[in-house]
Amino acid sequence: MKFMLLPILFILSLSAFAKPVNCKNTPADAVVEFPSPIDKWAVIFCSPAGHAIAPIDGNLWVAPNGKPFMFQAAALMNAPQLEDSNSAYFNGVVHRKLEGQFKVNVNLMLVKAGLLEDQSLQPWQLDIKSNKGILYNLFFYEKNGEVKFVLGCINQCQSSVLLTAQAFKELNKK
Repeated sequence: MKFMLLPILFILSLSAFAKPVNCKNTPADAVVEFPSPIDKWAVIFCSPAGHAIAPIDGNLWVAPNGKPFMFQAAALMNAPQLEDSNSAYFNGVVHRKLEGQFKVNVNLMLVKAGLLEDQSLQPWQLDIKSNKGILYNLFFYEKNGEVKFVLGCINQCQSSVLLTAQAFKELNKK
């Protein structure tokens, strides 16, 4: 199973660069690029199931079940094939570096997920909404320029997923 997953992950990682992927003829209000520094870690990927947020080239966000994960504009789970790749897209984005007590509190969210407290992580918050009514609050936990974790929340973290950022080259070593 692991050996079948690796070639698929490699192909996916090649297709994701810091610029949008396959996003031609998007609506005028579509967000297809992220502000800095989010653009170092995430990219908009346009697929037949609509737009999605994915890690940049050579990286994966791994869910607790061990599978790669992307945030979809169309649906929370198992987005259906749409009439075109621009039927579901992101149309609003705000981001900020979290500092002071916001930083402390957001880093403590990782403790609630079972990780050790690490206040050396620098969290960045990305709030992004889709034309399908989904609002994601994404927290990128960065250290030394690299994302270590991504926490994705819906409805102000009433539902969330903690993803571990992994470089594809590191996954091959396991």
